[in-house]
Amino acid sequence: MLSKTDAYFLEIKQRLNALLIESESLKNELETLRNDKKELEKKLVEKEQTIENLKEKNKISKIAVGIQLSKQDLNLVKKEIDQQIREIDECIRLLNQ
Repeated sequence: MLSKTDAYFLEIKQRLNALLIESESLKNELETLRNDKKELEKKLVEKEQTIENLKEKNKISKIAVGIQLSKQDLNLVKKEIDQQIREIDECIRLLNQ
């Protein structure tokens, strides 16, 4: 039979072994979590870059639409000016009669 001291040391040894196993498991989990964090940070940077690229494309698209509208407006203005010139020419013709 084991003495109380031997039993106590055996119990401490078993607890110590259990703590060492748990510590190793936690170290492995920590390493896994660190790797996951690095991967997520990398994905975040990629997504942020994608967002910036899309913002730039959106900005360019808005400018392009603005230019197209300006061209349409320019054509309307030209047509209006041409119409007014014709009316002025008609008035001058009538005055010269």
